[in-house]
Amino acid sequence: MLRVGLTGGIACGKSHVLRRLELRGCRTLDLDRVAHDVMVPGGSAYADVLAAFGPAILRSDGAVDRKALAALVFQDLVARDRLNGIVHPLVRIEERRWVAALAGKADAVIVVDAALLVEGGLHLRFDRLIVVHCAPEEQLRRLMARDALSREDAEARLRAQMPVAEKRRFAHLQLDTSGSPDDTDARADALAATLFALAQTPVKPRVVPRAALAELLRANARSALDLQAAARFLDDIVEANGNGGWSQRSAQRELKQQAQLGR
Repeated sequence: MLRVGLTGGIACGKSHVLRRLELRGCRTLDLDRVAHDVMVPGGSAYADVLAAFGPAILRSDGAVDRKALAALVFQDLVARDRLNGIVHPLVRIEERRWVAALAGKADAVIVVDAALLVEGGLHLRFDRLIVVHCAPEEQLRRLMARDALSREDAEARLRAQMPVAEKRRFAHLQLDTSGSPDDTDARADALAATLFALAQTPVKPRVVPRAALAELLRANARSALDLQAAARFLDDIVEANGNGGWSQRSAQRELKQQAQLGR
């Protein structure tokens, strides 16, 4: 089984690419969609999100107003961390269930799509990382049209995220969607063929040096919530392939050291 992460900049077309890869036989999961599903009334995150942010984030029908919630956490790092601390563990549970259901399908290509794979270090869970991108001006144009934003607001939204150029540094494979939809489909079809070819060869576990993991902790552990997220991240890395001898015990010891440093 080839495990592939798919990410990219906002409004770059990664959802379109994901759908095309699914049409070409890849097994796909949109983690952003899963995050939406766990917050619907009755979902596993609904009660905790409501308790954390209050009734102001609800629509008249009792559902979470995702635009209101996004506006609240967009400019408030603490609120964003709180939301991620509630939602991300539940999304990870659903992802594990989905992957477990595919166990035994050795020739499968599974593609997991999420906006923040690189930012959270979660790209290290996958055998390959695809970054979807387009020309910066085209990205801005698409974002303004999609979300009915002014140029100023769209530029602010882009500045709040990791630049696509930075994400591309982590990619094994890239797909440029700057052209027409037909061009993008052709490139996605070629990418699917590449992935299925890769799936025929066993992928060696990626070894991530201890120093690199420790640096990720230092860079991201700004609060207790961040340390919780880092703990989940290290659990994922250890679960995936061990990464050069990282055990649960050594991961926990590293986290304790970071907490003592106040990082």
